[in-house]
Amino acid sequence: SRWFRPVLWTAFATPLIVCVHLTIDPDARRFDNGVGVYPFQDIPLPISTVILGTLALSMASIVLRFVRAAPDVRRQIVWVVYPGVIAQTIIYVGEAVPIGDPLRNFTIVAVPVCIAIAITRYRLYDIDLVVSRTLVYAGLVAVITGVYFALLGVAGSLFAGHGTLAG
Repeated sequence: SRWFRPVLWTAFATPLIVCVHLTIDPDARRFDNGVGVYPFQDIPLPISTVILGTLALSMASIVLRFVRAAPDVRRQIVWVVYPGVIAQTIIYVGEAVPIGDPLRNFTIVAVPVCIAIAITRYRLYDIDLVVSRTLVYAGLVAVITGVYFALLGVAGSLFAGHGTLAG
């Protein structure tokens, strides 16, 4: 909604803010097993306030939309938000406690799978239009590519005796 548009823009700006901070202060990043970690306790207070504030207001926006939504939209929201919250929780806990990479990887993979379920089963994002257009464009690309290579083959075989450039 228009009330949460500044939160959206702040969410878009947050990675840029973090990148600027890591550029200015490269010692803020730690490396654990070759993976760069941005420890939350080392983040300056203004940046952590932006991160946590954006997260809290984003969750408030989702909760507000969930409360006001129809039942089918609620199911869409649950299929998108639930695995994301679980994955973020496991990733956050995994930064402090060794939980194992397979569990972390499984939760990260679960997010797009659940989003795919929300898209296909509950018609999130009006996917019928996207699928039909994708199939039409894929068919057109296949036909045009086939015609191009057929013409190329015919022209190559007809003009092969007339020199290299003619074909």
